[in-house]
Order: sequence, then structure tokens, then C-alpha cells
Amino acid sequence: MTPKIPRAALPAAAAAFAITLAGASAVAMAAAPPTAVASPRAAAGAPGTAAAAARAHNRPDHDSRRPDEHPGRRPVERQIRLTGGSARAAGPGVAVASATVTIGSPGTYRISGRLTDGQIVVDSPDAGLVRLVLAGVDISSSTGAPLVIAAAGAAEVVLAPGSANVLTDATTYAVDGPNAALFSAADLTIGGSGSLTVTGNFEDGIASKDGLVIDGGTIAVQAVDDGVRGKDYLVVNGGTLAVTAGGDALRSDNDTDVTAGYIAVNGGTVQATSTGGDGLSAATDVLVDGGSLAVGTTGAAADASTKGLKAGTSVVVSDGTVTVDATDDGVNSNDTVTVDGGSLTVASGDDGIHADGVVAVSAGSVAVNRSYEGIEGLKILVSGGTVRAVSQTDDAFNATEEGSARWNRRRTRSSRSPAARSSSTAAPTGSTPTAP
Repeated sequence: MTPKIPRAALPAAAAAFAITLAGASAVAMAAAPPTAVASPRAAAGAPGTAAAAARAHNRPDHDSRRPDEHPGRRPVERQIRLTGGSARAAGPGVAVASATVTIGSPGTYRISGRLTDGQIVVDSPDAGLVRLVLAGVDISSSTGAPLVIAAAGAAEVVLAPGSANVLTDATTYAVDGPNAALFSAADLTIGGSGSLTVTGNFEDGIASKDGLVIDGGTIAVQAVDDGVRGKDYLVVNGGTLAVTAGGDALRSDNDTDVTAGYIAVNGGTVQATSTGGDGLSAATDVLVDGGSLAVGTTGAAADASTKGLKAGTSVVVSDGTVTVDATDDGVNSNDTVTVDGGSLTVASGDDGIHADGVVAVSAGSVAVNRSYEGIEGLKILVSGGTVRAVSQTDDAFNATEEGSARWNRRRTRSSRSPAARSSSTAAPTGSTPTAP
């Protein structure tokens, strides 16, 4: 039986939303201390605006700042033809030494052909943009990364229409520095309508030491460690991105700048699967403002963090469709979780949704279909939308002040193995809502 919440416990806006709870203890709520307030990144506003408001607190990505250089004009392309063990190049700015092709100045370079054991290196000290048009390349290396952007004012990889492109790196690298099959030390944008298949045998699949923006293309990444990493930020605006990684599937890890270290999904289709880490891991924010995002983690939660969406500051869903199936928490934030649009569906081996601060739902739909504990935070604020939370063994809702018996019990529980959790004795489903 679905428990009923006493009418006095519902806010005035209750008519605007619906809540369904099912759990061993359907609701456990305690007043949070008056000083516990939501992060300014997740400030209340019109439905569907929270992600944009959070982005306003972050560093703009380079793609949004860069104007179209030549509207209506096609840039002059310099041709590079890979020939198996070497390459042929036409025009200035390109040097070929055996199986290594070095691009040394800004411009647009169209690359095609196959390099069986070699490398494309961009080493452009000038401030301009280096644009690489991949028009059907297959590049592998037995000593390092097949495509390295060592220096450039900014870099862009364009997947030519109808092209299929493949990058495969070595299992060990002869030199330190790059750690991904497609590695950039500069801001990197990937777009176009062709396809790109990346295999990271050493560590990461695609990595930028600055910012990374994906605007288009059909991109498949398989990596031993992290799949796709943008240190300062990782932004997906379009295209199709499918990632399978032994570490985090998508990662942004700049933890020294509060305006950086974020992941934003604004469009496109993203499938992120991790076999030994988190689905999406951001030092600050995970922001979803459109598109489709499917996240899965299969690693053992007792051995590593295997959360679906993990953020150091906030997780925000304002638009789009998000599905998460995780062996650890489905959604986890060190501060706030906000849903003000779109849909979020979670299946979890631990908490469905967990925030150290506030969980706020004002629009859209939230469904926690499997969890140890459904939704947990210091405060849970539901003022709109539809919320459904199911817990197999604990509370469907748990809003508990830090330091309380329930909070400490949760901290103890989270350190236990999934096997130990599954053996816990549960109260009957549908019991009367209780206070701690």
C-alpha cells in the first residue's frame, strides 16, 4: 500500500505535483538547521532555468566565446594524405618525418588515408585556430597517442560528412605527457557529421588539459581508464557519444577553480558506461539542459566510486531525458541536486538521489525505481513536477539533519559492502511514515 502523507505536511503548492513513495520506511524527515540553504548555483527560478543559472556561475566554454571566423566563406584547406608508413602534404605548415606528421601553424588541414604506426602532432606556437578535418583516417601507434595537439591557440577536429575515422593508441607510451588516444593541451572542439572511433589502450580515450566541447558527429570511445575528459569543462551540445570506460566515462576534474570542473549536456545523445568508476564525474557541476543521457555503472561499489552522476557542487536537470542505472548512488552531490524540468529516472544499488545539502524538485519528473534509500538530503523540497521513489530496504524519502542518528546510520551503511546491505533486515513495505 502506498503510504499517505498527512495533508499538514504538504506545502501550499501541493496541487501542482504528485508524490508516490514506497519503502520499508516511506518517509523520514527532520527539520534541517536554519543555516542550511541551497547553493546559489541552484537558486529558484522559472521552470527549466536552473541549469542556465548554474552555467552563469561557471567559466564560459571556449566554443561559446569564439565567433565564426569567416561567415559564408570556406577556409583554404591544406591537404595531408596518409600513405601507410608515411604521408604526403601540400602547402606550408606541415612537416613529414617518416611516420610522424607535424603541423606547425594555424589553418585548416584536411587529412585522409591510413597510418599504420605513426602520429599526427600539432605543435603550433601561434595564437590562431588549428582545424583538422578528418576525411577518412585510420591512425594507430605502437609507441604513443596517434593524434596529439601539443600546442595551439585552440584546436578543432571536424569529422567530414560521410567519413569514418579511427584512432588507436599504444598500451604503453614512450614519452610522458599525453595520456589519451586523442590528446589536446589546448581547448578542443569536436564536430561535424562523420564518425570517430577511439580506442584508449593506455589510459584515456579523448582528453583535453583545458576545455572540451562536442558539437556533433557519431563518436564511440572505449578506454582502459577515463573515456572522455575535459579538465576545465566538458560540454556536449550535439551529436551521438557512446563511451565505455574502465574509469569514469565522462570526467571534468579541475578542482582548483570554482568556475571550472563542470560537465554540461545541452543536446545530442550520450551513452556513458563505466565498468570501474563513475558515469559522469565533475569537480563542480553536472548540468543537463537538453538531449538524452543514459548512464550505467557496473563496478563494485565496495572497491571504488561507481556513482551514476557525481558532482562536487551541484547536479541540475532542467531539460532532456536522463536515465541512470548505478551500483552505487544514482545521483550524488556534495551540495545540491535540482530538478526543474526534463525527466530523471534512476535505479541504484545505494541511494537513488543523494545530496549533502538540498534536493529540490520544482518541475519535470523524477522516478527512483530501485534503491537502498530513495531520496536523501538535509532538506528535500518538492514544489512541482512528479516524484516517485521506491526503496527496497530503507526510506523512500529521508531528510535528516547532519549529526543525527539517522545521518550517522547512513554514513555507517554507506561504508558497507552491497552484500552486507542486502542482508539487512527491512521493515514491511508500506509502514507508517515516521520521524527520526
